Amino acid sequence: MTSSNGAGVGRLVLTTAILASLLCVSSASATSDSPQNVPSVKIGYLLSLTGNVAEYGRAAQQGADIAVSQLNSSGKVNVEVLVQDDQSTASGGLAGLTYLISQGVKVVIGPAASVVGVPIAPVANRDEVVLISPYVSAPQFTSNNGYTFRHHMTAAQTEYAFGAYLAKKHKKGVTAAILASETPNSQSGSKGFQEGFESGGGKVVDVEVASANATDYRTPLAKIKSHAPDIVYMFPDGVALNALAVKQARSLGIEAKIAATSIVTDASFIRDAGSASEGVMYSTEYFDLKSSKPIIANFVREYEAKYRTPPVVWAGNSYDAVMMAVQAVQAAGNDGTKVRDWLYHMKEYSGVGGDDLSFDSRGDPRGRTEAVGVIKEGKYVVEDTFSQSAITRP
Repeated sequence: MTSSNGAGVGRLVLTTAILASLLCVSSASATSDSPQNVPSVKIGYLLSLTGNVAEYGRAAQQGADIAVSQLNSSGKVNVEVLVQDDQSTASGGLAGLTYLISQGVKVVIGPAASVVGVPIAPVANRDEVVLISPYVSAPQFTSNNGYTFRHHMTAAQTEYAFGAYLAKKHKKGVTAAILASETPNSQSGSKGFQEGFESGGGKVVDVEVASANATDYRTPLAKIKSHAPDIVYMFPDGVALNALAVKQARSLGIEAKIAATSIVTDASFIRDAGSASEGVMYSTEYFDLKSSKPIIANFVREYEAKYRTPPVVWAGNSYDAVMMAVQAVQAAGNDGTKVRDWLYHMKEYSGVGGDDLSFDSRGDPRGRTEAVGVIKEGKYVVEDTFSQSAITRP
């Protein structure tokens, strides 16, 4: 089932996973096979399914679809999903959110990218529509007592901790250079990394900023090479862009250790970067893919069976976001303000992202765990983990 909104931007799509199990096919009616007296919940997806950061949106949709399929198969609720593609742009996000609002949606899973989330957050707050993002990390996305929530630590948090960890792990006086992007996500994370690295005793000797849509990083990388840093920290805002930057760094003869963000935990990074991915260090929010905990084990098993690849962290975040959103609507009704208030006072949720998860007064997550690791022989190897409460900034 496919239709377009009036603005011609974005798409309304019932995904394959939802079609397989969806019992309620419209806001007004259900199929004749639908069980009687089963409550219906309408939510929206606003995700980057095309464009520069589509890797985030597609994986986020896949994780969310697993949650919807499980819920609909339970026979206890009928979840209807309206899907909008924000096309990885602020204008696409605004058009998609406007359409979802026109259809009576009060809770939206998304967006997945800061470049979309930051500019549409004021609209969500104005129109009292709850956004639960699986991957927006720019701090400007959330606000005190607002309608925007994220199931993902900010880039400033995670990258500060990563920078401090790397500085303390290496020799005294270790140096780093930074290759960043113009996006809010990259700017925030790169600043956090620099602050953390220098707080740990390291020194940042160069910061290069490339355009958001750069297709060639050799000029800034050549400048970085001239400083001969021990570590090159990379934050182009996209999986394919990181792969390109790493390959070009190695082709220029840069032998420094390379550090990157959770972006590189998408399996396509190893595929695209090839041998250049070997030894790349990364930080990411952590969930144990080998966990025997039923909610994680079932999610991983269903995800890998359907998509033939392990789930990335933002797929797990979307799964949890759907579960929290549906619980909120069932408890508070299809009212944005009541759903917002329920989420702020939500008792600890145990999900794919960890136990005892909740939101603070800004809608930022509490209870997450960060991991640092390295790519070895084409595999992601976690070397250390630490709780979110252990991440402190001056």
